[in-house]
Amino acid sequence: MATQQDQLIQAIRRIAKSDPEIRSLLTVLQKRGALDGLVKLVGGSDAAALEDCCTKDDDADPEEGDPEDISEDAPPEVPDIGDEDGDGESDWSDCETGDPITFAPGGFPQPETCKDCSRPDPTWQSGYVWRISSASYGGTPGQALATAQADGTLNAAQYDFRLGEASINGGQVTNYCYDSFARDIPGATWVICAGTISRYPCSFSQANCLDEPPMIEDCQDWEPDGATSYTLANGCIVASKCDPDASAAAQACNECITVCNSAGEERRVCAIGNGQWILYDPNGKYKGGRYDATGRRLEILPAGETGGYLPSEAYDGSYDGGTIGGGDGWVWN
Repeated sequence: MATQQDQLIQAIRRIAKSDPEIRSLLTVLQKRGALDGLVKLVGGSDAAALEDCCTKDDDADPEEGDPEDISEDAPPEVPDIGDEDGDGESDWSDCETGDPITFAPGGFPQPETCKDCSRPDPTWQSGYVWRISSASYGGTPGQALATAQADGTLNAAQYDFRLGEASINGGQVTNYCYDSFARDIPGATWVICAGTISRYPCSFSQANCLDEPPMIEDCQDWEPDGATSYTLANGCIVASKCDPDASAAAQACNECITVCNSAGEERRVCAIGNGQWILYDPNGKYKGGRYDATGRRLEILPAGETGGYLPSEAYDGSYDGGTIGGGDGWVWN
């Protein structure tokens, strides 16, 4: 037997199907992220059916045979924009400057080596110093290596000074090794080394004992490659602070960027929040799409339209005294 909540949901579905204005309003609410709350208000037991009644046509995939080239209709998958053919050259550019650009919604193509790169030396251990010879002490294995190179204990031209884990006792490393060959050292308990750097209690060399770990400073900008790399972050289209090719405007929070292909055709890439973005043709020739952070198309958009998803298009700046959209007073487009 249908409950009152089920009957109410069915009634809403019937009204939405028969009344274009109500259907349009529900579609707008769904796009604004408010439909989930509406469904919960009326019971939440048939959200999929309620959504189907109002969004089926809006979210329909394009007919089979639509072109999948990004220079035409929005393709089903756009994991990144730029080096689509893998030749290392960007196929898109900033329309205003002509500079090459790439856009990868899932993150930058390389770690941001200029951020979070000042950190405590993880090899430091409280209460211990490190020694290579009777004269070569240091507060960390790296400092002991530097001392040994400075005092001539080790010949820098002979050895490739790499620290590799050599021994573990009680969860702590007790020995590191340095190697005369540039090879990876396996993570075994013991490895064959050209020599070892061993830990000793601070009483062996109080002058080198450190009360806290020294900081490692290895902040680096990316190598210039002539292209500005954008990603989707915190509801923005943004370039990395580490990218020497990126302008201050590119590194700021951008709602949209305009890119051009080799034929000079424009496309707009815009962040719309909720980890999503849209791609559309501002000239209205080709269809656009709404995508998630992986580049999977969630919805195809009519040619030249943004679907009403842009925050800057969300309201027209007028106020109606709190009678629209839940009573906050702002008039939504």
